[in-house]
Amino acid sequence: MEIRSDVHGDTIIQGAVAVQVCNLEEVVCVWKECLENSEARSMDCSHVIATIKVASKNVATGLGTVGRLQFVDFAGADLTPVRSNSSRKSSPLQDDRARSPGSSIDEWRFVNRSLVTLADVVTARSQFLQSVPYRHSTITHLLRDSLEGDTKVLLIACVSSEPKDLLETISTLRFASQMRRVHVGVATKHSLTPP
Repeated sequence: MEIRSDVHGDTIIQGAVAVQVCNLEEVVCVWKECLENSEARSMDCSHVIATIKVASKNVATGLGTVGRLQFVDFAGADLTPVRSNSSRKSSPLQDDRARSPGSSIDEWRFVNRSLVTLADVVTARSQFLQSVPYRHSTITHLLRDSLEGDTKVLLIACVSSEPKDLLETISTLRFASQMRRVHVGVATKHSLTPP
């Protein structure tokens, strides 16, 4: 996967599929197709990012605006790291869970590494560090322009009240608390000058 930035600073993914839609019905249709493809490919061990770009135009003034809405579903709901020793980091979102049937060690290592990098990025952003390790993983590289600049971020932390999920719940809430300290600036309207 080749990732680059265009002249406007937006992240571009070579080979990514873009579908133009004009109404809600078309959006729902494309969304269902994406979900079906994810299930068919057994995406339990992969992060999922869906990006919706919205362009609108004022018919009276001719002035247009453009915006983007990004949905991110982090992998790992059915994966668990092996107990870490002193030389290894554990996932910021998980602790003592049994790996799901069919998940390989390589898949878990990939997910765990990207989540650890995400935690490092969040820590660097919350501490206002100049050097932020966005390029250390694919997921953080893709989310760079969503974690800085004039954006708004909403994190939904999924937790359980079951005693057996206590460690995971504590870990998830700790990460969510850390995420709250990240300042991403003030979202602004992006206007397009009429031709």
